[in-house]
Amino acid sequence: MLLKIGTALACLTLFVAEECGSKPDGAAQHTAAPAASTPAPAATATGPSAEACRLIEPSEVASVQGFPVSATQPSARASGEFAYAQCHYTVVSPQGGNFSVHVEVQRAARPGASVAGFWQTQFREAVDKRKSDKPKPIAGVGDEAYWAGNSVTGSLYALRGDRILRVSAGGGASEQAKIEKAKKLAQLAIKRLG
Repeated sequence: MLLKIGTALACLTLFVAEECGSKPDGAAQHTAAPAASTPAPAATATGPSAEACRLIEPSEVASVQGFPVSATQPSARASGEFAYAQCHYTVVSPQGGNFSVHVEVQRAARPGASVAGFWQTQFREAVDKRKSDKPKPIAGVGDEAYWAGNSVTGSLYALRGDRILRVSAGGGASEQAKIEKAKKLAQLAIKRLG
């Protein structure tokens, strides 16, 4: 019994560490912040995990967020019928606030998987349901876009062909300010997404 609990706790620790961008021992995976006049280089990794890091330049993130990018961290994962390429742009203000940006590209990973079906259920149909936190349509991004969440946990989701782009921007701004920042970044990414 204790072995099962210990194994479950170890798995949870690894999952949380991976999601939060740190190693299980607490050491950060990101590099130290460069001088304010030296922007971080774009990710040079190749393959599916680097796709999201090629969509927005660190200088573009810095322009929108107001502070330089200190590191980019590409990653990839698969879950169910879908594959995800992600990029985390570490942005920290001199005052200590977290202005990091997260970009994710979702695509079908198996034959028969439908991004369109997922989009229909998660966004179009969700708008019609009577609930307080329903997605908000956002004009001018991709084929169709929605903001889901709030000023703390919100993200902009944009459909482009057979892929879904998700952009979230950190910082202490209002929900509307975060929507505008995410929209600017998503518009840049959509152009490169094709």
